[in-house]
Amino acid sequence: MSATIVRAAELARCLHAGQSLADGSSYFDGHLTPVAELLFDAGASREMIAAGYLHNAVASGALTVGEIERQFGPEVAAMICGLTDRWYGYTGALSTAQDMALDVERLATESMQVQTVKLADDLARLQRAHLLEGQARAALLADAAVRVEQLLLADSQVRYQVHAELARWTDSGRTLLRALAIMDSPFDGRTH
Repeated sequence: MSATIVRAAELARCLHAGQSLADGSSYFDGHLTPVAELLFDAGASREMIAAGYLHNAVASGALTVGEIERQFGPEVAAMICGLTDRWYGYTGALSTAQDMALDVERLATESMQVQTVKLADDLARLQRAHLLEGQARAALLADAAVRVEQLLLADSQVRYQVHAELARWTDSGRTLLRALAIMDSPFDGRTH
């Protein structure tokens, strides 16, 4: 494992110490590590895997993009910047739906790397959806379904897995057909 990934994992563990998920597992072990593992399994670069560990560091207020750039370089910092919802915490008159629409629109213009990390984040949360109550689970499924349809540059393996997980929860033939179409598409030009 590269030094970049190890440093990102160690920093993420420290930044999110004491933070836990609904089932009592740590945020690091229950969410950040699965995101990084999904990216690793998809053949992502070490910078993308580092971004997987650090994807919530700026949004949570733990670090700035500048601090990430100093510690991990401009590529990781650019991904974190792309992953950070610029409207998060906005105190204006945006509804949740408006915030989601703006964020998805913004993410659709981001790089393949950013879109892949975001969908790996969604996939890790979908894999734990059984721990959520009805409304929270429904919101997660709806959000992930919108993003996977819009983030077309994301790695095809990760997109397929999101569609397959959504199909499992929604029992939607359409979602499963989309997953199969992604896997039947020609080589997507990945270099990671």
